Amino acid sequence: MAMSALILFCLSGSESHAQRHISGQHVVSVDAFAWKQYGGGISWGKYGLYGRSLFGVSFLTGPSESYTVPATKTAEEATYDVLSRDWFASGGYLFRVVGNRSRSLNLLLGGTVDLGARVHVVPEGSAGVPKAKFIYGVSPVIQMEYFPDTNIALNLHFRPRFQLYGHKVFERVFYPEFGIGCSFYIL
Repeated sequence: MAMSALILFCLSGSESHAQRHISGQHVVSVDAFAWKQYGGGISWGKYGLYGRSLFGVSFLTGPSESYTVPATKTAEEATYDVLSRDWFASGGYLFRVVGNRSRSLNLLLGGTVDLGARVHVVPEGSAGVPKAKFIYGVSPVIQMEYFPDTNIALNLHFRPRFQLYGHKVFERVFYPEFGIGCSFYIL
């Protein structure tokens, strides 16, 4: 009896904001990416006991590539600088690894699988440059999440994307991404 009265006394004088994440709660996130590639994305997820799922679509400005069209009977070999745009869908899971007592600041770790297309912005008069190529890859994710309000979170993330595309396996595959975003937790 005395123990339960002591526990009740201790809890009555303090506010409790620990329930920022509820199992089964939906989350919608909007992100902006920067550093070598620029773009943005939107994602949806559902919070579970240990973290949240992540399903989204993203757009990134791709790197400028030098593309060589081989010589044919009617034309000589030509090299073009081609800009590209990456469009892809991602799915994965982020685990809540650590957070403060009020759960207003959390560190999430996880990863995604990415599938999409690299669309080339082909210069005029450049026959033989492909319009698009299939891209695929995996992306580990490190995300810091801060709740300024009960259902709104601001986040910073680092995602070292490992992408392969077309048949060029030994070309550049590492595309690091830094980003900021806002997440809306919905019951």
